[in-house]
Amino acid sequence: MKKNILILFLFITSSMISQELSIVYEEKINNPNQSFTDDWYLDYDSGKSLYYPKDEIKDYEEPQTIEVEGEKYNITAKIFRNFDIVYFNQIDDIQISQLHASGEDYVVSEELKRYSWEILDQAKKIDSYNCRLATRIDEYGYEVKAWYTEDIPLSTGPAGYHGLPGLILELEYGFKHVTVKTISFEAKSKIVKPNKGTKMTREEYNALRGILMPKNSSETTVEQEGNTTITTTVIHEVKTTSAPKKKN
Repeated sequence: MKKNILILFLFITSSMISQELSIVYEEKINNPNQSFTDDWYLDYDSGKSLYYPKDEIKDYEEPQTIEVEGEKYNITAKIFRNFDIVYFNQIDDIQISQLHASGEDYVVSEELKRYSWEILDQAKKIDSYNCRLATRIDEYGYEVKAWYTEDIPLSTGPAGYHGLPGLILELEYGFKHVTVKTISFEAKSKIVKPNKGTKMTREEYNALRGILMPKNSSETTVEQEGNTTITTTVIHEVKTTSAPKKKN
């Protein structure tokens, strides 16, 4: 039997608030054009959490060959590793996201998001933890799948997702699959609010997303599914071989 839950307010008991955690997740992005694997930390302490990459994620350039109307071109493509660092404070009801998109950084502060989850009967073990499956439809219309455990009764998880009666150990949305690697019951470091980038509201950022283009770029291609964006910008191209032109 399915159960529907709507978290309208995050109630945190004193025992939950006092817990400290440092979790390592593995994020895999399998896009039709690119694949990436990175480790991310989720640090939790006294109702506050921060989700951030273990190592610095950098945009990069790579050579590519394309064919247009029978002519081949060597190009240098700019690959943007778009990602979100997410801080939330369940006591003060605040969420702060540091968003890296198309080579620029932005900081969005807002009320803690409320997620409506559908809890299903499906269950499995992840490591030694008993987990249940919950799903929701995100703001882009895509399904989000979360495996959570009430063995660790903290309403938190990777990528800013929360609102379930236990810690999220596995998450799947868009091209992204997130799985837990290690759990340590102590804080790794002091949790600090992210602040790198231009400050704006969520509405301003959403309006900007559709027109983001780096300086000196000639062509930008964006693929979007769920919360995952892969952006490729051609910043330079040199013709290397030519095919006969088509006759009129």
